[in-house]
Amino acid sequence: MTVKSLSRFSVRMRSAAQAAGACGSGILLILSLGSLGCAPALPNSGTGAIHEIVIQSSTIPTDLIAQRGEEVRWHNRSPKVIAVGLLDFTWDNAVTCEKGFRRFGRLDDFVTILPGHYASLCFSRTRPVSYNVWRDADDLRGSMMRTATIHIRESSGTTE
Repeated sequence: MTVKSLSRFSVRMRSAAQAAGACGSGILLILSLGSLGCAPALPNSGTGAIHEIVIQSSTIPTDLIAQRGEEVRWHNRSPKVIAVGLLDFTWDNAVTCEKGFRRFGRLDDFVTILPGHYASLCFSRTRPVSYNVWRDADDLRGSMMRTATIHIRESSGTTE
């Protein structure tokens, strides 16, 4: 952000804070400051193919094969907020797009998903990606489903 655009941003935030009242302004200030330090979401640079993992009373499919760059979506079709956690995952150049996995400007391996919404990643490296799903994000002890795996394969016609 340039100094000029930062100044306009500050004026807009002040106006919004005054409209929100004393309590709302503190929350708004924290959110606006957090957004200044956040990197932008990764653009979708996938191949266009989208794989859906549907989460209801079970996870379908539990084993998925996708190619590098394809988008994998965890879609919550249950009535409760769910959680998805990637196991032993390192982020170094591992994804080319994401939705829902960014918290305070950093990619996180644990995400909560509201009913009817989804979180997604486009994986850029060939490897297996294991993950767990919790049917109830408020009960991380008793609602975990069986560990599932996404097998990321080489895209056809490319080399790694």
